[in-house]
Amino acid sequence: MGIKLSRVTLTYIFQTTLNQVSTTTQPTTLIETQTILRCNFTSTNLSQSCVYLRIEGPETTIFEDFIVSGPRSITTASGGTHICDGTNLNANPTPGGTLTTAMDQAAQDLGFTYDGTYSSEFEDYFIQSIAGVTQTLTQFWGILSNYQFTPTGGCQFQAQRGDVVLWAFDAFNAVAFLHASSSPTISYPDTSSYPITVIVGTPHTLYVLDGSTNSPIAGALIANQITNASGMVVITPTVPGTYSYKATKSGTIRSNYVTLVVVPT
Repeated sequence: MGIKLSRVTLTYIFQTTLNQVSTTTQPTTLIETQTILRCNFTSTNLSQSCVYLRIEGPETTIFEDFIVSGPRSITTASGGTHICDGTNLNANPTPGGTLTTAMDQAAQDLGFTYDGTYSSEFEDYFIQSIAGVTQTLTQFWGILSNYQFTPTGGCQFQAQRGDVVLWAFDAFNAVAFLHASSSPTISYPDTSSYPITVIVGTPHTLYVLDGSTNSPIAGALIANQITNASGMVVITPTVPGTYSYKATKSGTIRSNYVTLVVVPT
C-alpha cells in the first residue's frame, strides 16, 4: 500500500516575484485554487517517499505541494533512460524515492518537461532545464533537502518522508533560502504550509527565516509588509477567507507559501 494523503482544497493569494523590495512596493496577486496533500507518516511503505516539493524558477514558482514518488527509471532527451532509486553509485542499500523522482512526478502531474545529461561515472543526472528554464554560464539549478545542499546527485539522495525538497534556479548565487511560517523556528517534518485558522480581526505574526540557518531575515516582503530585524510582520485579517503569502527579497530564493484560513468571530 502506498502512502496515504489527505487533501485540503483552498483558494490562495500568490505573490509574484519582486526584483526589488521596498516599503512602497505592492506585489501582483493571483487567486488560484490549490490542493494541499498531507503525508500519512504512519505508512509502512518505505520505498515511496512523501515530501514537500518546491521548484522555484527565476520569476515564478513552478511547483509547490506535497508529492509522493518511488523508485523508477528516468528519461531525459539529453541523458537517456536510467534507474533513479537511491541505489545509484551504491549510495543507499535499498531502492526508494529520490529528490529527482519527486521532481519527475511533479513534471508528470503538471505536464512540464525537464532535461539533463547523465554521468555514467556518478550514475546520476545533471539537471539543466526545468519547465523551459535553462541554466546559463553562471546560473544553475541546485537541489536542497531541508534547505541544505545535497552532498550527492538527485538520484543518489533518497528523500525522507516529510522532508522539504527544493529545486531552485540560480541556487548557488542565492544569499538565503527564504522560509515563511507562523513559527519562529523550523522543525521537521515541516508543517509550515498547512493552513492555520485565524479569527477575523485577530493579529497574527508571520516569520521569515533563512531555511539554511534558521536565522531571521530582515527586509523581506510578505503580506505587503517588510519584516523587521526579527524577521517578523504582524497582520490583522479583516475579511474571512483563505489567504496564502510568499516572502521575497532581492538576492534570495523566494519562500514557501504560508496559508491562513480566516474565520468569522
